[in-house]
Amino acid sequence: MSRKKKQTKTLEELLEEALVPEEEQPYELPENWVWVRLGSLSKVTGGGTPKSSVEDYYYNGEIPWITPADLSGYKDKYISRGKRNITKSGLENSSAKLLPENTLLLSSRAPVGYVALAANSLCTNQGFKSFPPTEAYIPDYGYWYLRFAKHIVDEFASGTTFKEVSGSKAAKIPLPLPPLPEQKRIVDRVESLLGKIDEAKELIQEARDSFEQRRAAILDRAFRGELTRTWREQHPDAEPADRLLERIREEKASMETRKGGRRKKAVDLSPINPPYELPQGWKWVRLGELTESTVYGTSAKANDDTTGIPVLRMGNIQRGELESDNLRYLPPDHPDVQKYQLDKDDLLFNRTNSYELVGKTAIVRAQQAGKMTFASYLVRVRLHKKNVLAQYICNYINSAIGREYLLSTVTQQVGQANINATKLIGLPVPVPPEAELKEINATLESVFGLAEQAEEWLEVNLNSLTQSILTQAFRGELGTNDPGEESALELLKRTLAEQNGLAYQSPATEELRVAEQGELYLT
Repeated sequence: MSRKKKQTKTLEELLEEALVPEEEQPYELPENWVWVRLGSLSKVTGGGTPKSSVEDYYYNGEIPWITPADLSGYKDKYISRGKRNITKSGLENSSAKLLPENTLLLSSRAPVGYVALAANSLCTNQGFKSFPPTEAYIPDYGYWYLRFAKHIVDEFASGTTFKEVSGSKAAKIPLPLPPLPEQKRIVDRVESLLGKIDEAKELIQEARDSFEQRRAAILDRAFRGELTRTWREQHPDAEPADRLLERIREEKASMETRKGGRRKKAVDLSPINPPYELPQGWKWVRLGELTESTVYGTSAKANDDTTGIPVLRMGNIQRGELESDNLRYLPPDHPDVQKYQLDKDDLLFNRTNSYELVGKTAIVRAQQAGKMTFASYLVRVRLHKKNVLAQYICNYINSAIGREYLLSTVTQQVGQANINATKLIGLPVPVPPEAELKEINATLESVFGLAEQAEEWLEVNLNSLTQSILTQAFRGELGTNDPGEESALELLKRTLAEQNGLAYQSPATEELRVAEQGELYLT
């Protein structure tokens, strides 16, 4: 039996498949633009991973091989290689495909929506749906559109364990197609405007770096009593720090009584050789004299199930606060959830990390209390009178004065710096009178809070401006569109005809043919 010959679709049928129906179009476009399916401009190309157990597929490989992880945090438009290369044998024995320069790379899972252009010939793993360059669109235009349209791409993702955009779904992603000259103008205009925003962000970063130096100087003045010198002159009758320390000792004794007189084995807190002279009414003490408890976190294995309880790790401590990025989780019924619960005004101390990051400390805020736990390389420090002391101690540990002492106690193990809880509670702390301590907290909160608000405002507004520029660009509102140019519909027809070996006649050619026929008839 002879096999039926595959029927060739007409240009009209191909055009119907390529165009986005009016009811599915995200928004209205200029008259000489059209909404098209991305897969109609370029064939969707997947990737693959050579078997990792075969050394010959990777050893001394010279073919760049990109994974979504290579685009995590990646800011450049072009990418030339990832962390690993594969060999020709690896390419031939996997579903990976060699992609040409200027291929549009879109991560389709883990996560969805990273985008880059191939700076040279390369291949990807199966976490990409790629679009090789064609005559129908400028790759740079596709790049900026997908950067803008991540929310649209997300709508095409599906899956229960993790979201993924399949090849058939990727082909249906809608794209606003202008004439080719307009695509070039849009790219030039967008890159010019966003370049100015990048310059502004660099200036903000310089200001941020400068503020970090001023922040360090302000903290230094705070813990030497220089920040509140005028306050002390205005409050000569403020009770000395000894009274606050006496109340802490009373609180400690009361807690021991409630526990039936049981007390932990005392840690030897040696006398302090004062690092510098303090103002009258202040006193040097060891951190252990202010501390109710120090507890190492859970060593239980956390997972990615977001229905669980977050486990804070080293990277979640940022500038004295707890950030909720890249969290891991424990099941809600895991016994360690209660055992290592965090309360308001607890401190989390980073006991092991690089030399630059070890010892960094953050405070637990009211909205975070009772909602998360912490990993074993962090130490929970719970203070007496923590509603008064917690913010002060957090700032002090993060200051140059506190860090200088702590870093002098560091032990090094295979590139990691370590500070245990015993060394931590030996930290000498300058304690001011309670009223002055509260004044220091309020002053630092005001100064640092205003700086952070300004920084956040600038960041939010610059990001908003970026999105506004991209929104205008892909709605044809940048003022660069020329309505007299050939419609993108003709560009699409020509592309589909060339891709499928069909005849195509431009409107100009058709007009000439009709005119010639008319002249012949008249003759």
